[in-house]
Amino acid sequence: AGEDAYVERNDAQLAAAIAAFRERLGLPERFILHLGTLEPRKNLPLLLLRGAISDLLAMSCVERMQAVSPKMQAVNVPDRGHAPMLDEPVAVAAIDEFLAAIDER
Repeated sequence: AGEDAYVERNDAQLAAAIAAFRERLGLPERFILHLGTLEPRKNLPLLLLRGAISDLLAMSCVERMQAVSPKMQAVNVPDRGHAPMLDEPVAVAAIDEFLAAIDER
């Protein structure tokens, strides 16, 4: 491959776990997790940290998730792709606030 060629880099253990999950449930190779699977947990506190420039998790999906799970707090981490590093000030503050609120329960 040339210097500018795209090289896919995946966590091999994560890929294997996802493949096993798909196989166990008989899901196709490419599947979309149906939001209905959140139903049993819709009343639990949930924090979603999303990279604001994610090309994998659209805001419309986040909004649908919030409709299903009203206690879900969604925070966009500026200037990050799909997975924030979790050391960004906005992410740290969101995690601290989320855990403090759970401690109050």
